Amino acid sequence: MANIAIDSNSTLTISCGLFQLRACKQSSLRITGGGYSERFCKRRSKLTKTIDDNNMKVYFRTSSSQMRRKGFSCTVTASGNCGTVNRVSRIVGGVETEVNEYPWQAVFVHNGTNDVICGAVLLTDQLVETTQSCILKINGSAVDVLLGAHDLNNPTEFQQRVPVQRLPSLFGFNETTQDNDNIGVDINSVNINDRVKPICLPDPTKDYSGRVAVTTGWGSLAEGMEIEMKMFL
Repeated sequence: MANIAIDSNSTLTISCGLFQLRACKQSSLRITGGGYSERFCKRRSKLTKTIDDNNMKVYFRTSSSQMRRKGFSCTVTASGNCGTVNRVSRIVGGVETEVNEYPWQAVFVHNGTNDVICGAVLLTDQLVETTQSCILKINGSAVDVLLGAHDLNNPTEFQQRVPVQRLPSLFGFNETTQDNDNIGVDINSVNINDRVKPICLPDPTKDYSGRVAVTTGWGSLAEGMEIEMKMFL
């Protein structure tokens, strides 16, 4: 049995070459992790399985008579690392962030421009989360989503602009109390890399009372100020 464990907020993928086993009672390969468990046996072509968890267990069972047969090899790789900031030093107090320090930060802009409408965060390569009050601001206009941006006046090669697939209908939103404000928006697929990657959602079983929170985005640092075109926290 092999137990593979890595840092949290990552996923594990196992890839095995061609292998040939006899009856399942004699030989089998079992992969478990993240609520997933499956056994493989008999002759198979290449095998690839991704576990949405940072811990994977691989079990190989065989009878002594099988030891004379050709073996096979498997490789485990880690990917994901959602929620990892690209920080060189800590910056606090309502000041400019480091470039792409928060790679999940997204922003809705008017189509073909860098005119900020409202912020969002990347959840997957085709989904961002924003607020229903943001959808009201968009009001049916043609919009794009920018990711990997920092200084909106000086776009870089790392910036990605993707159109919105469709704007969702509002549901259960109370403008007075701001209850039920969050909403997901489908976008065209983005390229996940070090500059653009998803945020980690909080564990609903944990209590985050008293934890320090960070807010990022493009906006005014004080009432009456013009919107800054660089990302702040």
